[in-house]
Amino acid sequence: MNANEVIKNIIGFNEHVFENTYKTLGIIWDKNQKIAEEAIEKAAFLPEEVKALNRRYLEGVKQAGENLREAVLKVNEQIKTRV
Repeated sequence: MNANEVIKNIIGFNEHVFENTYKTLGIIWDKNQKIAEEAIEKAAFLPEEVKALNRRYLEGVKQAGENLREAVLKVNEQIKTRV
């Protein structure tokens, strides 16, 4: 095995680790998001503006995670094509 094959294998392994970690964190995030949404929706003392702001915040965090995943996968592909 030459150095390029070793590097490709390492990148592939890291990519699989990242994907599995991302999926696991996604499951945890989804459950926590549901709990937070239910708690805030049931809080009668909070005005509707605060509830709407919370929904936008949770959507933004989820989108940021998806953007991070896409960026990491894009960089991995760029590295693979150069090696």
